[in-house]
Amino acid sequence: MLYNQLPRSSDLKKHIKQNNLHKEITKRRIYWTSAVICAILWSWLYIVDVGRLANIALVAYFTITLVMTIIVSISALIFTYAILYLRNSYKRNKDYKWVFKAVFIWAFAEAFVAWAVAFMWMGKNGSVDNILPFSTLTPFIVISPLKYISRFVGFYGLSSVVMVGIALLVKKELRKYALPYWSILIVLSAVGWYAYRVPSGAKIKTTIVSEQLGEAKQIETDQSKLIITPEYGLDDFSIGSPQKRFADSNHNYYYIGSRQDATSTGHKNVLVFGSRDHGFIKEQDKNRLIVGGEHLSFWVEGMLRIISPTTVSDFQVRRAVVKGNNNIELFAIDDGVVVGSAVCSSIIAPEDYRHFANKGASMLTNSASLEIFKGSRLFNWQHRGFAKFMAVANARPFLQSSNNWQAFAIDKDGNQLTAIDPSNTQLVNVQTNHNKTLYTYVGEWLVYVGIIIVVYDIYKYRRKISKLYN
Repeated sequence: MLYNQLPRSSDLKKHIKQNNLHKEITKRRIYWTSAVICAILWSWLYIVDVGRLANIALVAYFTITLVMTIIVSISALIFTYAILYLRNSYKRNKDYKWVFKAVFIWAFAEAFVAWAVAFMWMGKNGSVDNILPFSTLTPFIVISPLKYISRFVGFYGLSSVVMVGIALLVKKELRKYALPYWSILIVLSAVGWYAYRVPSGAKIKTTIVSEQLGEAKQIETDQSKLIITPEYGLDDFSIGSPQKRFADSNHNYYYIGSRQDATSTGHKNVLVFGSRDHGFIKEQDKNRLIVGGEHLSFWVEGMLRIISPTTVSDFQVRRAVVKGNNNIELFAIDDGVVVGSAVCSSIIAPEDYRHFANKGASMLTNSASLEIFKGSRLFNWQHRGFAKFMAVANARPFLQSSNNWQAFAIDKDGNQLTAIDPSNTQLVNVQTNHNKTLYTYVGEWLVYVGIIIVVYDIYKYRRKISKLYN
């Protein structure tokens, strides 16, 4: 009787085959959904000014297409396995603990994607922490009231807690956790706002500048205590008196910007701090370069040397920048105002500005030259989102001056104080802050916990397999 109840061999094989087919279909759906989302988030690559990337448009578009394919493939593959890992984990442990585990794992997955995508761009002027976090939704989430959660969970953590929350609403079997989970997020965001609502710094009148590259004009100083110029905004003033860049004034003021210096090994981008009374006070070489814009990866350079050697030589002359060896230091105007400044590409490196805030910066600035992006709306949303994250997560005002792009000022809560188009300047009264957030102190702690969980699960799995065969 028992024998008759057992499934026939053919039925068992058919069941296994159908189960494997179902798993493969699910895997492909997850992969292609992830690939489409990542492709949209990276689609601004096709809008960039290819003429500035390569002297031959066909070579530039071919390179961009190849890079885009690799970026999307790597990102989608990592996200797919992260989702499958979480699905299998839920099948084993169907309780509320899984929700917390999912938050840590997804934060790790997003960080891993950002690192893996950047790793393929590694070149002689690259660095292992030169991440490309464009496959995350954090730059869009910071426009919502949930942005204050970032003060506790960081960049990848903010995207992770929201993504898990969306998953709880979408998956029927998980909806029982949705109400308490979203309630916790709302309370956490409210606490994040309330705890840092009162700033501890001084106010400083600051001028931001937006102008066209190569068309620098004299800047009115008005009653400004600090002036932020765009990237290369001090190019024509490195020899002689830099005060020619600014209108006559009877009061001392400070300024921040950058200039390009030619050396025997190539061009350097130098961040400059100065004042009316003392001229250039501090100069530091830029140490975070734009991948594909200021340096090439090993494999891209190797490929281009084969298919278009002139493109490489043209890039080295027009675009390549020599990387600085030291980290950028803070610039103290007085006890109440300490500035953490960087140049251009640091806008997509949250860790740079967290480091500034942790070291004592009371306000954050960036000097950029963004003509290559040709006014891409998608890049603008992401780029502005990064700035808002830096401001909110560290509870510091963030100001950027730009070439061929809007200059803007954001307060510590991510609210836009002002934005101006080229060619204009704007005086804004900025409230600085010295209070440090949890994120400022500990960084991406959710990512670190996620790594520990994954490593532990792999260890347990290998032990289980080992016992089965022993």
